[in-house]
Amino acid sequence: MPKLPKSTGRTVFKSDYEKDFQAARAKAQTPAYARVRSEHPSIERKIGELVRWHGARRARYWGQTRVLVQQLLTGLVVNIKRVVKLLVDPGGGGGGIVRAVGVETG
Repeated sequence: MPKLPKSTGRTVFKSDYEKDFQAARAKAQTPAYARVRSEHPSIERKIGELVRWHGARRARYWGQTRVLVQQLLTGLVVNIKRVVKLLVDPGGGGGGIVRAVGVETG
């Protein structure tokens, strides 16, 4: 009588999506994918600004249309801030701070 294999040990699982995983891995090695990934941090930084400083995490209004308008206006504000920073300090040496000239605070 032959011995049965041990019930403990290594098991190998092969997913039904193995071909898809391999295709995704191959795509991740291409130069085009590397270019897209190199742009990713700057985009994530802007999305983080929207969420942290401009209330993009929660909607102020109810309804898809009003929420869409809120998010579009918020994006517009962030883009205008960026344009102003680029016009004031094109080299970026000012640390990203734009100060109003002639306005006293406090």
